[in-house]
Amino acid sequence: MLDIQPLFFKDGVATNKRLGELAQQYCDNEFGVGSVILSKYQTVWVAVKGGVGENPRVVGVQAMGFKIDLGLHHVSNGSPVDCAAVSARLVRRLHEYLMDHGFENQELLIHCAPEAEPVWHEFFERMKAEPANRFQIKVKPNVEV
Repeated sequence: MLDIQPLFFKDGVATNKRLGELAQQYCDNEFGVGSVILSKYQTVWVAVKGGVGENPRVVGVQAMGFKIDLGLHHVSNGSPVDCAAVSARLVRRLHEYLMDHGFENQELLIHCAPEAEPVWHEFFERMKAEPANRFQIKVKPNVEV
């Protein structure tokens, strides 16, 4: 039997302690201890195998979080030096805006076309950016997976 159970947190602690421990242990085993902190997500679902009287076993997790997504960042002001300067000003303004609205230390997604990535490599290094491995899917009724 496979059951999908929501995992809720209050003040960073799982409201279902046993499910929270099983899910965190699963993540630690799959991704490395401390690599995934489930309580930082807004919604978590846990795939649990095992029927009544059996030991439950987590076989999957899905975690949803809300992130700022900068879907467009494009500069074409001539030389790479000019582009870097314009880009730096845009990003500085974005950071100021986000800081003004209480988003300190929040993660931000920045869209970068694969062919443009080499141009932005130095910028991403300075910002300590990490690849985010994302695909875009449209939410539709009656989806078949």
